[in-house]
Amino acid sequence: MKSLDYYMNLPYSVVVEKTGEMKFSATVVELPGCIAQGSSEKDARSRLKVAKEEWLRKALDKGTEIPEPSVLNDAIEAAIKLKQAENSATNLEMLHILMQIKDGKITLDDAIKLFSHHQAQRNNFSAQASTSNERDESIEK
Repeated sequence: MKSLDYYMNLPYSVVVEKTGEMKFSATVVELPGCIAQGSSEKDARSRLKVAKEEWLRKALDKGTEIPEPSVLNDAIEAAIKLKQAENSATNLEMLHILMQIKDGKITLDDAIKLFSHHQAQRNNFSAQASTSNERDESIEK
């Protein structure tokens, strides 16, 4: 059986998102339910370290299988960071698709099609909202 120290030192994927004014949420992607919140990114990460240790300790005590990071972690983290910079509203959608790739449920080609489809839907919605706003402005004049 592998030790707590072994698992604590593995390079798990961590996602940190701003969830409100002075509120941040941090999650270990591979460990379901391993989440922490803090008043800053640093605080959320610090609290996540404690939550991760508790999560791993409970799993070890129960004899639960503990997932290890996959070889896609670097790519997933990079993609998540890029997406966060682009549009934080779609982070969860992207994370869901990336986890499906990681778990072997969909191929990379299928994921690209899904991303393209979702992007087209967002663009269509934005265009409709813009047209609606323009119509409202012309009516007001």
